[in-house]
Amino acid sequence: MIPEQFTKTYALYDRLNKIKDDSTVHWDMDDIRWDTWEFEIQTNDETGHPFSYDIAESFDEEYNLLIDEQKYFFGCPFAVYQKTYTGRLGKYLENNKLDLFTEQHFIDEELRLIEKNTIPHYLNDLTKDKLKQSFVRQKEFLVERKTNLNKQSLDDLSVSNDTTKDISSKETNPFPRIFINNNAYRLFEGFGEHIRDKYKLADYSFIYRQMQKDKLIFEYVGDSEFTSFLFDEYGVTNIVKTKQLSNCTTLSKKNIYSSLKDLNKPY
Repeated sequence: MIPEQFTKTYALYDRLNKIKDDSTVHWDMDDIRWDTWEFEIQTNDETGHPFSYDIAESFDEEYNLLIDEQKYFFGCPFAVYQKTYTGRLGKYLENNKLDLFTEQHFIDEELRLIEKNTIPHYLNDLTKDKLKQSFVRQKEFLVERKTNLNKQSLDDLSVSNDTTKDISSKETNPFPRIFINNNAYRLFEGFGEHIRDKYKLADYSFIYRQMQKDKLIFEYVGDSEFTSFLFDEYGVTNIVKTKQLSNCTTLSKKNIYSSLKDLNKPY
């Protein structure tokens, strides 16, 4: 585990990993402290001078420098982690907005990153303790946020379902030849908010095929009738024949559809 910002330390680590394959380098095994990776290596370069490597010292130098600058890096003190959390979350959501990622996805990735990395054995004990304490507090912070988000989602879903039931019970299905009931129509309308201009054929094909597969659009509604419906009611042109479900399905569409389907029950 070497943070990507630790360029000097990473270069040193890479050099030490390659050193056994370097025919110009010679060393005495008795002089090597493998527990800390701190040792001198005799080399046959132009100067003939030995190199002295101390990866723990290099790590500490870059660690303290980034702390002074209050910059995030993997393993940074918890105060810096907490201070930079919102900004990093915002960039994550912006970069993944087309895939409908949420803060919970971000938290899961942060937790996985902490779990799969181990603290290097060659660091000094004080640095190891700092990293351990920071990771413990980061995990506690992330788990607490995830718990609160899950609770909020359940509360919101409960309110939404109650509201939806009250509204849908008073509404009638405006297109009874296409949709089996008003809630199915509301599902279609909800998905319509996620239709992309550049991918109308693929997006409308997906919702049509998936709803027909789930028996929310009547089986007798064929391509011709559905595309005419899109033209007449939504002004959608240039769609003559829809794609097969397997050719227009993506994970993001499935996630949107699943959420809307749960939200608009019963059918």
